[in-house]
Amino acid sequence: MRRYASLILLSVIVSTHAAVAAESPLDPFASDAEIVFHDEVEVNDDDTGTFTETLDRTIQRTGDIAGAGQVSYVFDPEHQTFKLLQGWVDTTDGVRLNVAPESVMVRPSHAASSAPGFVSTMTATIVLPQITVGAKVHLRVERKTVRAFEATGFNTSFYLSPVRTGDFYVAVHVSKDKPLSIGARNGFTVVRDESLEDRRFIEAEAHLRNVSPEDQEVHMPPLDDIVPLFTLSTLKDYADLGRRYHALADGKDAVTPEIQALADQVAGSQTGLAAARALYNWVGGHIRYLAVDLSDEAGYIPHPASAVLAAGYGDCKDQVVLLQALLKAKGIASEPVIVKWSEAQLDWPAPETGAFNHMIIYLPEFDLYANPTDTFTPFGVLDYGLVGKPALHATATPVMRRIPSLKPQDAQFSTTGTIAIAEDGSLSGTARVSMTPMLGVYLRRELSTDKQQITVMRNAAAHLPQPATGNLQVTKPDDLETPFSFSMTWRAPQAVKPAGFVLPAMPDFSPNPSPQSYLGSSKPRRFGAFFGPKTLNWRLTLTAPAGQNFTTVPADVHVTNETGSYDAHYENAGGSLTITRTLVLKQWVVPAAGYGAVEAIFRAIVADQGAIVSIARTNKT
Repeated sequence: MRRYASLILLSVIVSTHAAVAAESPLDPFASDAEIVFHDEVEVNDDDTGTFTETLDRTIQRTGDIAGAGQVSYVFDPEHQTFKLLQGWVDTTDGVRLNVAPESVMVRPSHAASSAPGFVSTMTATIVLPQITVGAKVHLRVERKTVRAFEATGFNTSFYLSPVRTGDFYVAVHVSKDKPLSIGARNGFTVVRDESLEDRRFIEAEAHLRNVSPEDQEVHMPPLDDIVPLFTLSTLKDYADLGRRYHALADGKDAVTPEIQALADQVAGSQTGLAAARALYNWVGGHIRYLAVDLSDEAGYIPHPASAVLAAGYGDCKDQVVLLQALLKAKGIASEPVIVKWSEAQLDWPAPETGAFNHMIIYLPEFDLYANPTDTFTPFGVLDYGLVGKPALHATATPVMRRIPSLKPQDAQFSTTGTIAIAEDGSLSGTARVSMTPMLGVYLRRELSTDKQQITVMRNAAAHLPQPATGNLQVTKPDDLETPFSFSMTWRAPQAVKPAGFVLPAMPDFSPNPSPQSYLGSSKPRRFGAFFGPKTLNWRLTLTAPAGQNFTTVPADVHVTNETGSYDAHYENAGGSLTITRTLVLKQWVVPAAGYGAVEAIFRAIVADQGAIVSIARTNKT
C-alpha cells in the first residue's frame, strides 16, 4: 500500500507498506534537520510484514503550524492494522504533551467516501496538541500487513521533500532468499545490502541541507522527478504485476445479456473503429469516474463489468473493464494497460507499484491507446500526462511497451482575430481559436460549463493591455465527435490615444502560463523548468479609423535557442497592421543551468507585447 504524507503537512511524501529502521541516534533533535524519519520494514516470505515509522520534527516557521497539527496515514483494514506506538509534543517551555488515544481518529478515506462499496480504505489521523514555533513533534506508528495484497505483493517507496532540510533512514529486513527489487535516485542511496546467515539487510539514506520552502520555484518539474526516492518491492519485474492482474481480473469482462444489448444499441450498425469510438464515448459520458489512483490499498482488481454498469460509476480499472466487455460484445479485442498518469518524465528506478497510478485501454487491431476515464478526451487522444509513458499491457503474456511520444504536430494552438480602432480610441475585437485534439482536452475541461466560460472570458479580457469585456461562443465541450474550437468578441471603450499606445492584444487562452511568470527572480535557479512541447500561433489584424494609417510599428523579433523560439512579424499596410507571432517550446524540462535560455525567450515576448504603436491621419494632397 502507499501512504503520502502531505507536502503541506510535512513537506515530505512517504509511501509505505510495512517495516524495521536504521540505528536511531539517542537524540534525533540533535540533528540540524527540520524533519528526521527512521522507517523500519520487515518483509515476510508471504508478502506480509510490518512497517514502523518514527518521525521527529522541529516546527521552524509560523506558516507550518496549521499543517503540522495533524498527520494522516491510509490503511486497508481488510489487509492491515494500524496503531500509534508513541506520540508527543515537547513545547518550548519544556513541557511534554502526550498524544491522547482519543486524538487518533479513524474514518473512511477520501477514496472510500467517494466510492462506497468499491473502496474500503481508512484514514487514521493523529491530532497533535499545542503546535507552536520551536515545538518538537515525535511520532512512532506501526502498520502491519496481515494479509498479503495478492495483486501487487509487498511494495513501498519513500520520498524526502526537496525544499526542507531532512534526514531519511530506511532499514529493511527480509529473508535472504526472498526476491526483492530495490531502486534509488536523486540523493537517496543504498548504504548497506548484505546477507548474514538466512537474512538480508538493506539500509538506505537521504540527507538534504541548505534548502528551505523559499526555494520553491514556479514551473518546477513534477515532484516525482526531483525528490530523493527509494523503492522496494517483492515484484520480480513488471511482467509479474501484469500476470497477477490478468489472473485476478480474468472473467471480469464477461459479456452479460445486459452488456450485449447495450453494445448493440450504442454501436448500432457501426463496426470496427467506428463502433469502438461509439462505445468509448458512451462509457465516458455515462459512467461517472471516481478519481481513485491505482495503489495497493485501493486495489488493482476491477469489479465485474456488470457491477460497474449497474452502479453507474467506477474508477479507471472499472471503466476499462466495462469498455472491454462492450468491445468484446462487438468482436473487438482490447487489452488493459497500466500506466502512470502524470507529467513526470523519469521512469521509476526499479519495479514497484509506485511506477503506476492509472489504467487505460489498448486496441491491438488499430494500434490505438485510449483513456476512457476522461470525459473531455476524444477517442484515441492522450494528454501530456500519458504520451511517451511506459505502458504495462496486463495480458496473459504481459509486455512493457512505451506509448508513442509527443509529435510536434500533436500540440498546436492558433488564435486568429481582428481589432478595429474607432475614432474615439475604442477597440472592438473578434477572434477564433482552434487547436489540435490533445490541447483541446485542457480547454474542453476549463470551459465545460456556461459559468466557467463567463468567468474565464471575464478574466482574460480584464488582463488585456486595454482591459475589456467580452463573450465566448464555444462548441459543445463534451461533444467528442466535433473538433473543439471557440470564437470571441470583446470591446474596450476609449482605450487608446492615437499619438501612441501599447499594442492591443486578443484574449489569450493558449495552454501556457503567462510570459511574466517565467521572469522576475534574481536568485540562481535551483530546479529545472517544466514546459511540455507545444507550438502557439497568433495572427492579429489591427485596423485604424478611416483616413488614418499606422505610423509607428514595432520591429520584427526573432529569438531562437535550445529551449525553443519566438518570432514576431509586422506587416504594415497603412490603414491596417497584421501581427504574426509564433512561440515554439521544444523541451519537456529545461535544466536549471539552461534557464537563461528560457528567460531570453520570454523577455523577448514581454518586450514585444509591450511595444508601442501610433496612428495618424493620412496626408492629403
